[in-house]
Amino acid sequence: MLNAIENLASAVLADIDVIIYVKSADHRFLYINRAATKTFHAPADQVVGRSDTELFPQSVAEHWHMLDDRVFETGERQQGEETFVEADGRVRHFWSTKMLLRRPGAEDCLLGYSMDITKLKEVEFSLKRSNEALLQSEAMFRQSFDGANTGMCLVDLQGRLTRVNQKMTDIFGYSEAELTQMTVNDLAIEDDRKISPEFMDHAVQGDADKAVFEKRYRHRNGHVVYCVVSSALVQDSSGQPEFFVSQVLDITRTRYLERELHSSEQRHRLMLEYASDILWSMRSDGKFGFFNRSVKTLLGYEQDDAMQMSMDDFLAPESIPVAHEYLSRVHQAIANRTEPPRFHGEIRQRRKDGSLIWTEVLAFPIIDGNGDMVELLGVSRDIEERKQHEIELKFARDKAEAAQVALERANAELHNLASTDELTGAMNRRQFEIEIKNQITHAKRHGEPLCLAMFDIDHFKRINDGCGHARGDQVLVELSEIVRNSLREGDFYGRWGGEEFLILLPYCNLQNGKKIADEIRRRFAHHEFVEIGHVTASFGVAQWRSEENSTDWVTRVDKAMYAAKDAGRNTVCVG
Repeated sequence: MLNAIENLASAVLADIDVIIYVKSADHRFLYINRAATKTFHAPADQVVGRSDTELFPQSVAEHWHMLDDRVFETGERQQGEETFVEADGRVRHFWSTKMLLRRPGAEDCLLGYSMDITKLKEVEFSLKRSNEALLQSEAMFRQSFDGANTGMCLVDLQGRLTRVNQKMTDIFGYSEAELTQMTVNDLAIEDDRKISPEFMDHAVQGDADKAVFEKRYRHRNGHVVYCVVSSALVQDSSGQPEFFVSQVLDITRTRYLERELHSSEQRHRLMLEYASDILWSMRSDGKFGFFNRSVKTLLGYEQDDAMQMSMDDFLAPESIPVAHEYLSRVHQAIANRTEPPRFHGEIRQRRKDGSLIWTEVLAFPIIDGNGDMVELLGVSRDIEERKQHEIELKFARDKAEAAQVALERANAELHNLASTDELTGAMNRRQFEIEIKNQITHAKRHGEPLCLAMFDIDHFKRINDGCGHARGDQVLVELSEIVRNSLREGDFYGRWGGEEFLILLPYCNLQNGKKIADEIRRRFAHHEFVEIGHVTASFGVAQWRSEENSTDWVTRVDKAMYAAKDAGRNTVCVG
């Protein structure tokens, strides 16, 4: 349970802009906060469980290993500057503190936190490179110095503060006039008063020209202020020491994080107990290690009783294979020494009274420094009401879709009735007139040939009078079927009136149009009609001319058809 609380408690540090991490003795990351994920450009689940060697260049990893090992060997806090190279080659500098974190009953680990001092380093570098320029441009220096968002000060070779910016007064609570009457050690607490003089002596003697160190000061109101100081010696044009320029970064908040982490345990325990979702943990042996009080509210089990139950006892039959399959993937990943997967899905669980409830489950494995699973942490949320809404929504959606299909079918039937001759299935005259105009527009735009054929059944009145209208209608139906089987894809066939029909042939010139009409005429003549025998038809064919409209074109085709009648019927004439 403590392990679960520690993991959840670390969320307090998620939004701190200080990089915080925990590492095992074999240099594997056990925890990183959000600031670390931004620095590493990788989510936590791609970093936790991996070592420095797997994540960083060898030289960087070896340097960090050396510092980490020193902490584990001596148990002493280690502080110093570390460098990290971004993927784009940009160098970032950090002031890092590493300490041994002893855990009763568990393996010791290393707690580290790092503050980005790249800005400090950039200022330091800039000051070193721009020493002469700063001396020549007091106005520019004043603007940079006074406007800096970190404390800045000038210190003479005797350690007296000769100039401070506004941020220095904010950090320590003294006015500028008060600070410039002090030395670097007037504010320092007694145990840290050797730090600045030792550096200044080394710098003046030529052993070091810059340093970054952590130092504690006393605020005007009495509390301790923790700072990281970046100090550099400024030399004149002849190389003689002149003064020191220092940048002071307040890290008091960071230094109190450790105390906050330890003091927050009870708060997080209360959060766990009174959360509305079921919070739980399962040990590597498959037994539950923790339930909060919501297991009673949602599932009806007392906490102690729930701890004695197996995972399958809580699950509906259809959810048991899902849970076992996930655990199998976790164990396989651990065996392969790869990152174990998290689970996020919907699981149906069994209440104490036997009823079933849908829950949304999030579970993630906690891995120790050896790559073994310590426990599985999980959250189960009641989504029964949401699932019922989803079922109702699906029912309504299915009903709407069925109505839409019926409407589309009805619309299609209405369109078919409005555009099709009921007897023959050919286009009716109104729809065919629309299609003729559409095809004329297309042919005119693209310069393609377009043909129109008209045919009339020879002596059709004799068929109706001699055999009856039913037989006459059957002749029209069978002839229409012959036409459809004779046309190309994209051709159009319509009933113009009575026994007159039109055939529209896109991309077809007069010569090919006459061939198509003659082939249909031949098939008509060879077809055997019940109780009637053979039936013939007379055809007229004409190619559209660019200067004529649809009415003129149909008239010309009609005349060609009557010319075929006058020529003895059962023939094709062109117009």
